[in-house]
Amino acid sequence: MKKLLMTLFFSFLFSESVYAFLKKDVKAYLCNYQEGIFNNPDLGKTGDPCMEGGPSKYKFYVGGKFDAKKEDDCMEFIEEYSDTTEMLRKYPTDAWMIGCDSNW
Repeated sequence: MKKLLMTLFFSFLFSESVYAFLKKDVKAYLCNYQEGIFNNPDLGKTGDPCMEGGPSKYKFYVGGKFDAKKEDDCMEFIEEYSDTTEMLRKYPTDAWMIGCDSNW
C-alpha cells in the first residue's frame, strides 16, 4: 500500500500540469542564430545564445509575460508579431528565429 501511495504521489508530482505550475512565466523572443551560432567566436564559452541564457547581443525579448501554462499564447503572439513585411525584412527567417522561454 505504501508503494502504491508513493507511486501515485510521484506520478502526480512529475505530471505535466504540476510541471507547468512550477515553471516561470515566459516571454517571446527573436534571436539572430546566424550570428549567434555560426559567427560567434565565444560559442564554446557561452553556449547557444538562442537556447540558453537570456538577453544578449543576439537575442532580445518582445511583448509582455505569458503564463507558462499558456505557452501556446506566447508562440501565437510572436508568430503574429514577426509575420509582417517590415519584420520579415528586418529579421529574415534565414538568419533569425523566434520562440518563447523563461530565461529573461
